[in-house]
Amino acid sequence: MFITDIIGRGLISRSVGNNLENEERDVLAVKDGLSHAGFFSFDDNPAEPHGIITREMDDGIKSFQKSKGLKIDGRLFPKGETEGALVQEMRGSTGFKGRNTEVILPESQEVLKQEKKPNPEPKRRHHEPHEKFRICKKLRIRLANEQLSLESLHKKLTGLLQEEQTALDRWKEAYENYRKVSYEATFNTTIGLVGKGASSLFTGLPTMLYEQNKVEDAKKKRDLAKEHYEGMKLSIQYTQQSMRDKVKKIDKLEQEIRESGC
Repeated sequence: MFITDIIGRGLISRSVGNNLENEERDVLAVKDGLSHAGFFSFDDNPAEPHGIITREMDDGIKSFQKSKGLKIDGRLFPKGETEGALVQEMRGSTGFKGRNTEVILPESQEVLKQEKKPNPEPKRRHHEPHEKFRICKKLRIRLANEQLSLESLHKKLTGLLQEEQTALDRWKEAYENYRKVSYEATFNTTIGLVGKGASSLFTGLPTMLYEQNKVEDAKKKRDLAKEHYEGMKLSIQYTQQSMRDKVKKIDKLEQEIRESGC
């Protein structure tokens, strides 16, 4: 399948992405398109090219979707928005510079080997990128991935802050309930013992046990609410530290891009 054919009739024939159909031909075609658009590099993994979904490919799809203002889900569907945008990106160039000019399935490799004539001298591929272009492309892909990761952490932090406030309110409520139950238990037990006189040691025992169980139950709820609130605080601190680390990485990558003259 030649790239010119792909551009003419669509990039993929089946869905591509995590937990989707992921035909080998389609996965390779998407990798080629992402490489052409600057969101995937075959040089980063010595095992490439292959028709298997990778973390780098998934990040590249999401970064491309973000750059085009599309829904960021890491998925492509035939005649879908992401596929259309990637095909349009390929059409807008005078020459495709991806992994190769054709996608080869395993069952057809042996036939092609027999048909190909040996080259007397290995030639450098005409579409091999210049070293500076290759470095800049890698840096931009890494930067886009870090920015996407930072955005996800920011959304996570927003949700954690809301949950922390809810946990704090529940802890306060459980604490006030514990104080109230403790006071009522002390009052009811004291009144019961005083009112019944000497016989209260026998007749008042069920009341004492009942009030004690109420206090213990309220105490457990208070302690659980406090533990949940403190756990939320730790999660927020961890997420904030992760965001600070991401910002440092982004600043460093932006500096590398400027120094490289990209």
